[in-house]
Amino acid sequence: MALFDNTSGRIVVRIVYDGLAGAGKTTNLQQLCRFFTPVRRGELYTPEEVDGHTMYFDWLQLEGGIVAGHRLRCELVTVPGEAEFETRRERLLETADGVVFVCDSSDGDRDEMRRRLALVRSRVRGPIDVPLIIQANKQDAAGALPPHELAKALAANEIPIVPARASDGNGVREAAVMVIRAVADRVQQFIVAHGTDGLVGEATKPEELYRSMREGTAAVVTPSPTPSNPRRSTPPMPHAAAAAGLVWPSTTGRETLRALENEPIVHREDLAGRAGTDDGSGKSDSFVYQAGAWCLKTSSRRRYHDTDEARVALVRLARKKLALEQLLLPRTAATVIADDDGMHWLWTIAPWVTTLRGEMTNAVAARDQPALIAALCAFVDGAVQSLDLLPARGLALDVHPSNFARHDGRIVYLDDDVDESPRLLTLGHALLRRVDEYRSFEQAIDAYIEYAAAQLLPFLTSANAETRADVLDSIAGARPRTPAGLAARSILLERLESRRRRA
Repeated sequence: MALFDNTSGRIVVRIVYDGLAGAGKTTNLQQLCRFFTPVRRGELYTPEEVDGHTMYFDWLQLEGGIVAGHRLRCELVTVPGEAEFETRRERLLETADGVVFVCDSSDGDRDEMRRRLALVRSRVRGPIDVPLIIQANKQDAAGALPPHELAKALAANEIPIVPARASDGNGVREAAVMVIRAVADRVQQFIVAHGTDGLVGEATKPEELYRSMREGTAAVVTPSPTPSNPRRSTPPMPHAAAAAGLVWPSTTGRETLRALENEPIVHREDLAGRAGTDDGSGKSDSFVYQAGAWCLKTSSRRRYHDTDEARVALVRLARKKLALEQLLLPRTAATVIADDDGMHWLWTIAPWVTTLRGEMTNAVAARDQPALIAALCAFVDGAVQSLDLLPARGLALDVHPSNFARHDGRIVYLDDDVDESPRLLTLGHALLRRVDEYRSFEQAIDAYIEYAAAQLLPFLTSANAETRADVLDSIAGARPRTPAGLAARSILLERLESRRRRA
């Protein structure tokens, strides 16, 4: 099933290639290795075969672009075609987020094809609807049925069908792209509605899958180690008596902690697990507290079993905060506090400020277009400053309006999520998602897109070719959900390309 792999920071989906023996499943993956460079794919892995027949599966990993602001990784997996391996096929089908059913268009065993197709339909399941397409392979063979006739013979007229000659690569990429796009659209809809929490897990390596299938064990996806019902566990509040070496910055951080003394602390449950245009954290395991003019944040993911592990996490967080330079909110601090069970919680403490999402929400409630324009343009400023961190620091921020604020005339970044990456691939989704959200405010959206183009142009003009291509690809590859978003994507790309050419 689709999952968000915390280890790699990617959404991982599995595309299963099913079909009878000899239909061309393995050939599809072999041809995809030719179409995609090693930068976009892994090595084709076939753990066991006999006389050219797959015994367990073939495995090919592809990088699939951006979905809902997260990088997408696709596991392309074939099933063994022989009838005696039906149990192995069923296990793989049950993990599918999308299926390509490969048919030999010249094969006369239509009854077996129909039976296998019915099996596919009955076995696929998951947190998203599972797209299914048919690849009408071997169209060059004698007696091959045209795609529409093959679909009719399989009683599958409602399923998209792609003609192919996998042996020479024809129709291979088209089938893969079609199913990946369909899966990506469904995953994006799920994340917009529910966040990534419903997709938490740790991706399985192909070697682990092979071992589990040989041993007959059930695990094909390993859940991430999370506390059982973390919301029931209340973290200990941060305080100025925190142990030496567990406060950052060492001097001013303790001053910040002393500022919390005698302040009433309120648990802001309304800011955890937010989605859509709501302000707050999109993660349901977050704890947000307000202590007067201060914001206190931690989460069940930031609990550690011993002091040394917690200290390493504190140092790592401090380094990321310092790397933000001008984007760092002044008087931000961090500390580690132990609870009665001996668990160590990592806290971030910072001044309470209104996020850009909060500004947008207030502007919408007041029907104040100028205020909405100001907040949207400030969001562009934050996104562009995030781009500036790429070549200088190799850092990629979570570009979302709940993570930025205006403070003393400049933009600051509030979130603790900072990826150590030389590439920012979420920019296009982040910018165009705001168009989908505020599309009814046409004046604000028009001003926002023009401002985004004007602010991005200087960066693109001075950036190296790889970074410039990444930014433009992230915009071109974004998937807006509304006509307004699609139109804005075209306008933004046109403005950037035309202005860059003139420059």
